[in-house]
Amino acid sequence: MLQFMILLLSLFVAFTAVGGELKLEPGDKNDYGSGSVELSQYWAGGIGDRMGCAAGHPNHLSRKDRILLRFDLSSLYLQRQLPSIHSATLCLRLYWDSNPELRRQLTIRVLDYDPQALSVFDLSAPQTAVIGTFPIRLKQHPLMTVEVTAAVRRALENRQLYLGFRISDSAEDRENHSGKHICSIIETPALNSGHNPVLYINYDAKEEK
Repeated sequence: MLQFMILLLSLFVAFTAVGGELKLEPGDKNDYGSGSVELSQYWAGGIGDRMGCAAGHPNHLSRKDRILLRFDLSSLYLQRQLPSIHSATLCLRLYWDSNPELRRQLTIRVLDYDPQALSVFDLSAPQTAVIGTFPIRLKQHPLMTVEVTAAVRRALENRQLYLGFRISDSAEDRENHSGKHICSIIETPALNSGHNPVLYINYDAKEEK
């Protein structure tokens, strides 16, 4: 019994809780892009070199474009035990709104599966959950933040390598007969804006002494 208690004590003192903040950004064009549900097409990195990742109708047609993002969670699995997640926040900046006079909103959904490779499938996959909606206000490229703690915890419990998100513009719910572009673009590495999507994760991990 005494030996068992000593063993338990040695295990207890061998590790200490260490807090930290992890900042995750898209690594390359495999981690972000957009595509049209109506055209059944997806473009890694967004539409062309200048257009970026668009949601809504980025031309005069009813395209129903959506944005996809994913973040690599692999560094959280490097600990001997999975870290305890205190909070997680997804931060995005709106880069361009092609029709600001039309009141719309962006909806952010989490993909309830591991997106090993973003594709046209993820544009309309039903396994998603809404985690936030935001009115579109272009003034000074507004920062949009949404709390995604539960999504990160669930991804770790399911041993997902990636955490994915899908962004849609409410313009997609109407046919586009305006003769104008009706879409929103978020800032991504392809636009060289300096304000990339970021996933901040605050956690505690057990570290060996």
